[in-house]
Amino acid sequence: MAIFSVYIDDGCIVCDACEETAPDVFEVTEDTCFIKPDVRLDGGYDRNVGKAGLKDDVISALSDDILDAADGCPVDVIIVVEEGAVEEPPEPEEAAAPEPEGVVVEEVAAEPVEMSGITAVVIQAEISIFRYDPVTATTGRDTWICALPGHMSVLEALRVLKATHDGSLTFRDGPCDDPTTAISVNGRLVLPGNVRLDSVAPNREGGLRLRIEPLPAFDVLRDLTVDHWSLERKRESAKPWMVGATREGADTAQGVMGTMDPVKATGLHSMTDFASAPLLHACSDATPYSDDYLGPAVLAGCWARINDPRTADSSRAALRAVLDSRSGIKAETDLASIRRQNGSSRAVAEALLVARTSTLSRDAFNGRHGKHVWWYCWTVKSSGRVNDTVIYRQVLGPMGLMGNLFSGVTARMVFGFTRTGGRMFNDMLGMFAPPAGIGKMPKQFNSSVNNHHEVVAIFNEVDGRF
Repeated sequence: MAIFSVYIDDGCIVCDACEETAPDVFEVTEDTCFIKPDVRLDGGYDRNVGKAGLKDDVISALSDDILDAADGCPVDVIIVVEEGAVEEPPEPEEAAAPEPEGVVVEEVAAEPVEMSGITAVVIQAEISIFRYDPVTATTGRDTWICALPGHMSVLEALRVLKATHDGSLTFRDGPCDDPTTAISVNGRLVLPGNVRLDSVAPNREGGLRLRIEPLPAFDVLRDLTVDHWSLERKRESAKPWMVGATREGADTAQGVMGTMDPVKATGLHSMTDFASAPLLHACSDATPYSDDYLGPAVLAGCWARINDPRTADSSRAALRAVLDSRSGIKAETDLASIRRQNGSSRAVAEALLVARTSTLSRDAFNGRHGKHVWWYCWTVKSSGRVNDTVIYRQVLGPMGLMGNLFSGVTARMVFGFTRTGGRMFNDMLGMFAPPAGIGKMPKQFNSSVNNHHEVVAIFNEVDGRF
């Protein structure tokens, strides 16, 4: 008889007879007998009720001992399974689902259904890419018109163009969330691996146009590749790394551990929760025009360290000095340019606004000059124009304008002369009747404010502390 398996049935009296006969197969426990795992194909250690097969070498060497143990069992609970006696359980039959009454089932020709917008149809894309050759120091643009699936990322499109059209096309490649791959697409600063073609530009008449450029505020090495080392040098000069203070901790099972309020911890995390430091640095309108400005990415890290209760007092004072310096937050022209880029930049812009308020409250907007600058800033941002009328009417504020009637400033302007020899005022009525000053003063300079960095340059001349 060829043995396939052996198992222990219910009712074992733990008599040790089987273990004495075949100690390599059976092992008696406190309440039953187990089949050892070394002899089983499944390696289990139990009564082998599932009838797992025995190893071939065990069957050839210990078949007689197993049969003797089965015959010698006083309660006949050792069951030997012969080869070919194991029946596979029949497969369960699937019950036919009853068809609902009153429903007519017809075969229709259906087109493939796209799942949740993961895939999209092929669209025609006109891709214009900035090119720069450092050898000849020439710039230009190359434009390709190609058919690409709408769900393809911008980074994948660049890879396709490089592989099939121009192998000299240079850009930073990497994973989809690589912070160094950031570029400008149609004026939007994005990580190209996270942006689909059909979402970065409107699809008009079955096609879209992409204008791909390198990040602003960085030196271009070649094509879309920029040098990030300037940002690293600014970060090193700010020294935003952690310098911990001595503080009390909580005694936990894992040891002494520092604690922090969850709301505070979440707020600190949101200040620096941005996907790419180079991308955030390029979001500012001031960074392309100021080499000294540290940039929002560096300042956000400094402000987070200042508000971190774990930071030492000496480090906090040093970071405040960086924030208050001429290259700090006061050099930022417009936080709206940071806020409008993406969702994570919104939280960073709000944190930088609080940092700017904190800095200006310490050394800028306390005295008369600071108030003048505040009114000047408010007026230019609200009107969008810089002219002599705005300066005279609004820089000092309403009360300051009335106070000038008695300070001699108004008299000097009334009886003074312009550089052209004309009168300072065309009509005295404009000084008192609203709207005061509009159309009453010669236009010495009157231009629209297109770049906020120009406004900041004027502010710096008016008040150096700004």
